[in-house]
Amino acid sequence: MNITFDGKQKQYLINDVWADEIEGEYFNNDVFDFEDTLMQNFRFVSQKREVIADLCELLRKKITWYEASEITNLSFLYHIQSSVRELYRSLPKENKFTAASISQFDNNEESEVDNIIFTLKRFEEEFDFYKNEEGIGKVILLHALHLHYKSLKQLCHFLTKLEKDVDTIDFDDLVSSGAYLTNQRQLGKCTLNFDKITTSVFFS
Repeated sequence: MNITFDGKQKQYLINDVWADEIEGEYFNNDVFDFEDTLMQNFRFVSQKREVIADLCELLRKKITWYEASEITNLSFLYHIQSSVRELYRSLPKENKFTAASISQFDNNEESEVDNIIFTLKRFEEEFDFYKNEEGIGKVILLHALHLHYKSLKQLCHFLTKLEKDVDTIDFDDLVSSGAYLTNQRQLGKCTLNFDKITTSVFFS
């Protein structure tokens, strides 16, 4: 993952995408695509358990690093400071959030908990109510990376379920019927459209 900082805009990019453009479904869609591809190709894999175990180990290492670095706290930003590159030239951008718009937001308004504005409100006092706009960019970056962390946990959960019952699944049948395809790409919903028996294997 490449993180860059635009000094003029005082905003961050993750893999060339502005951090304030990254909302709940951004990383989830990558997870769903990975799940679909895995289900399509697993019929050709002979050592399925070994492959799943290797993937889980890689994911858990990253998840553990996020947690050890305190991804939910501002102190996390110090752990990634050395890996952030500064852009040589500024990119055109209209910033979505300002100190004024954040201060006017009502915490009681209905909105998704994963919405950036909730994270910005949470840390506004630590940044002196964003009198320095660079604080806004830092909090937005933290929010986006927290979403990445959550998506890794989601994928790890999926793989753990798969590892447990992989020997009972007919992957040829799943692919021929198209049942492996994602049905509802929403966080917290079942990500695979199996029949009732197969669904219970994954989500019981």
